[in-house]
Amino acid sequence: MMQSPSNRKIWSIVAVIFGIAMVLLIGYFLGKTFGAGDPSGDVPADIPGDVVDDSPRNPPTTGAVAIQTFTLEPGRIQAGECTVLSWTVTNAEIVTLSRDGEAIYNALMADSYQDCLDQPGIYRYRLDASNSDGQFFNWSELQVIVE
Repeated sequence: MMQSPSNRKIWSIVAVIFGIAMVLLIGYFLGKTFGAGDPSGDVPADIPGDVVDDSPRNPPTTGAVAIQTFTLEPGRIQAGECTVLSWTVTNAEIVTLSRDGEAIYNALMADSYQDCLDQPGIYRYRLDASNSDGQFFNWSELQVIVE
């Protein structure tokens, strides 16, 4: 059965739209694969006319993430009082403090946090530390008793 000229025109438009969508989709995935437009990449200095960005960047973290100290003072408090958690980490860029499995504090360079608790119970704290590699985490746990 033959298609009418108007049907052929509609199918031609659909084919063109489909083709454009496929080209855009392939371009998107190729850009993701090869990092096109990635602003974190360095600009080669030997390309004429390009300006090299010599601004300081965060140096890459080397070595394993380590939590040197993680303390809680005092370890026993009355409801409504506060406890102070302190830590020292090396080779870490981000630390996350969690209480009973829920993150309560994220920091780039901080080394302490004051937590005031209203309800009696035993609360468990966990400190996670990581670097820009995002592959190595180190953690430590403490608990406070609230009477």
